[in-house]
Amino acid sequence: MAAEQNALTEARGIHSGKDVPMPRIINASETSTKASSWLSSLKRQGRVPAVVDYVASGSRFKILVPKENISLTLVLSGIRAPRTARNPSEKNEPYGLESLEFATRRYMQRDVEVDFEATDKTGGFIGALYLNKIENAAVTLVREGLLRLFICLLLREDSGAIVVEDRP
Repeated sequence: MAAEQNALTEARGIHSGKDVPMPRIINASETSTKASSWLSSLKRQGRVPAVVDYVASGSRFKILVPKENISLTLVLSGIRAPRTARNPSEKNEPYGLESLEFATRRYMQRDVEVDFEATDKTGGFIGALYLNKIENAAVTLVREGLLRLFICLLLREDSGAIVVEDRP
């Protein structure tokens, strides 16, 4: 109480009358060069706390990293989600809507941890997404039968993951 009264009398902090500037969020996935410049810093940190801002598909997420004030596109490594139709003339691939709906219900607006591996040619970050520190999103979606592997996905035993083979 005394600290608040002191701040009021001295017009400090939120009591100063100045407008608080909006935090500036940088889009790290804007270009591949911008993504590459952020990659080494994010890899060095290990698992980075983040928030899922938007789910674009079962394997593609828009992530907000509050500590760094950046927003980025994350593509789950080692898997491929079926495509959903972008307009009425296109057709959905089998299980495309189901994988999108499952990922949205499970990960949208959740606190997660991200382990970054690389960037792709469009500026997206490739990596792993963990919910509750142990649940790997790629493994969960593969277990549900909603994603397809496109490379051999080998995961550490300490993450509680399964080891699966490459299949078409």
